Amino acid sequence: MKRTRTIVAVFLFSAIALVSCKKESASESEQPYTANCNGDSQAPPNGSTATATFNGKYNSSTGTFSGTLTYSGITPTGWYVQKGTTLVNGEIIASLGAVVTSPVSINIQLSASAAAELKAGNCYVNIQSAAYPSGEIRGKLVAK
Repeated sequence: MKRTRTIVAVFLFSAIALVSCKKESASESEQPYTANCNGDSQAPPNGSTATATFNGKYNSSTGTFSGTLTYSGITPTGWYVQKGTTLVNGEIIASLGAVVTSPVSINIQLSASAAAELKAGNCYVNIQSAAYPSGEIRGKLVAK
């Protein structure tokens, strides 16, 4: 009986130790995001027929925001992650890098405050053009 209690105690202690030492896996630290950009989502809506899609992820372990931005019907002059809600303009919290031909690979480091806004659902992708210097198309970043 004493031996059985000892074996049970060792088993329980080992199980507790394994659970408490569990490391966060890559999939647990990575949150997928998507954004569908268009002129109707701008503030105010502008009727642009350009479109773009962002598919990516935020890695909370590294602070890296990465993904692919695919656009058509627009010649971008700049693109950003901005803080704001639907139809409300907000401040730029991260540049998505140099303007290049679609599709664009994005890999940027977010500040702690930018990451907090992203996680709270308060961010959108904004793509600017010569015709619309403050933004031709935009789309809310939504966690999948």
